Amino acid sequence: MAKTSSISPKKQQDQLTDQLYLAVQTNNVAAAARLIAQGADAKWSHTCRFDKGDTKPNESLLSIALNNKNTDMMRLLIKHGANTKFRTIAGIVQTNDNEIIVQYESLLRQAAKIDDPVFAEILIKNGAPINDEEAEGANGTALFDAVAQGCLKTAALLLENGAHPGACALPTREFMNGRFNMRQIPLGEAVRRGDYDMTCLLLHYGAAQYINDDIRTTLIHLAAEGTNKPLEAMLLETPQDLNEAFQLIQFRNPDWARHL
Repeated sequence: MAKTSSISPKKQQDQLTDQLYLAVQTNNVAAAARLIAQGADAKWSHTCRFDKGDTKPNESLLSIALNNKNTDMMRLLIKHGANTKFRTIAGIVQTNDNEIIVQYESLLRQAAKIDDPVFAEILIKNGAPINDEEAEGANGTALFDAVAQGCLKTAALLLENGAHPGACALPTREFMNGRFNMRQIPLGEAVRRGDYDMTCLLLHYGAAQYINDDIRTTLIHLAAEGTNKPLEAMLLETPQDLNEAFQLIQFRNPDWARHL
């Protein structure tokens, strides 16, 4: 009598999850939904262990869907338990003492670099933390990343959901020197880039305007380094003038007014 081959439930789920991984990579939402219904694990992720010689990427199915900018896939995976708090690895840095520091980056920080706010909105609505240094990674914040990329609509969404307008991003060199640099805060970055609308948005949400860093650099200094004279003039205006400027950028950008 021929023996019937059997496969353990765990092995069967692993095989289905491998197929799900390929479906997510290739943006096949229908196949992903079918595989999840059959038992594939939508929560799958891999956390890299450099200390164990692991060379596989730090990723999850949700991080792949986000990288592919596939909102339908993101919603499907989150519906079935995918972790919105998962962190990928942004980089690895060696300190002066030869200590290896792994720099992590939250999914929300990745979404913040996309001008369309729908990706950040999906994550926020499903529990992605804001203003959580451990979750976001000590070398930056979602708001700072949105400002640095000029993603005005995403920055507006983050601020409306409670992102701290003065949260400091700490590039490794500055962090190790223990110095505060105006270019590390969202407002300083917006001014450095000459981004008038972003600067006005941050001021509206309470970013500190009259501050200086450890070498006494002010926002006016940063503005003067560029060629945006209206921005430089705006920083010298009264609070009433700033309120009128904010109303103007709302008029110029009606597509993100829903986030305010």
